[in-house]
Amino acid sequence: MLSTINPVLKLEGRQLENDWKVVKRLPIPGEVGAEGKTGGNFSVGYIVEKAGKQAFMKVFDIANAFAAPPERIAFELQRISTAYLHEKDLLELCRSANLDRIVQVLDSGTIADGPHPPLFYLIFEQADRDIRAALGALSTIHDAWKLKRLHQVAVGLAQLHRHKVAHQDLKPSNVLLFEQANEGAKIADLGRASRVGKEAEHDAFMIAGDPSYAPPEQMYGFRAPDWVDRREACDLYHLGALMCFLFSGMSPTVGVISILGRGMLPVPFGPWQGGYQDALPFLTAAFTKFMAELKPQLPEWCRQELFELIQTACHPDLSKRGDPAARKMVGRPVGIDRYISRLQLLAKKGEIQARLASKDNAKGNVA
Repeated sequence: MLSTINPVLKLEGRQLENDWKVVKRLPIPGEVGAEGKTGGNFSVGYIVEKAGKQAFMKVFDIANAFAAPPERIAFELQRISTAYLHEKDLLELCRSANLDRIVQVLDSGTIADGPHPPLFYLIFEQADRDIRAALGALSTIHDAWKLKRLHQVAVGLAQLHRHKVAHQDLKPSNVLLFEQANEGAKIADLGRASRVGKEAEHDAFMIAGDPSYAPPEQMYGFRAPDWVDRREACDLYHLGALMCFLFSGMSPTVGVISILGRGMLPVPFGPWQGGYQDALPFLTAAFTKFMAELKPQLPEWCRQELFELIQTACHPDLSKRGDPAARKMVGRPVGIDRYISRLQLLAKKGEIQARLASKDNAKGNVA
């Protein structure tokens, strides 16, 4: 991507529709300030402002389309347009249904001038930061804070699932925090989401989201025929992976792969050419070992409860993933509501633990 020829990188100072003004472009991969950040390969971020209020703008990047062979440029531009409309429609659904745990879109539109094709953009409410950045910036974060954010994310997934939408790319950088507004955590980026009855190009991808958080069945090329197993069980795996990340800094996908070794990785990640069912005994053994190594890193006061949540949410065997009681019900739901209840209860217990610890510290200081 060459900044000298890419109009997506040259929008600072522009006046947009509905009185939005482009204030500042955010760093893209390869630039100072973008270190350690994920995403941004298909869009460019900006800070925009209207009536003194700032927001985040996502502009769909057309550079990759022009890097294609000449005969494919029109096709690639059409793909970008389709992706924009897909995400815009999903966001409008979330806004009209008042899904308060999904980052809300404020505006959308196109920038059409000069020799380049129209540039598509979406404008969102601006977060303080993502949850990954919060962990890096704060030296101490109470267990209750983590559990409350996990509960809020689980609520967001349930809101999407009730409208037959699966996120498909939940990861730390897609969990945004609105602490100053006292709104907690919200789920961002529906660019890879799936919706019943509304097929998108990425629905055909074996791994729609970040491979480092992909559930095992996707890694090994298995496409479950049932929506719940194919989409909602993937979201649940990502929720479990977020639990792992908040308490250990690691994704279970990365952990299991490191235990398996490269020889067991499927094509194109490694040389192994077996299928999901062939790999399942090895995946299960590696996952069991990973969980045994993870358990001591979990807070002692809620170790067993959190261990069980992660184990059922991230189990490599789809038939065992999800709340065991819920999976026995008609339709075999993953039981996201049960995870919500248990995380809410743990968060409340965590607040009690934090208050007790604070009192103990105060007594120690007086002594």
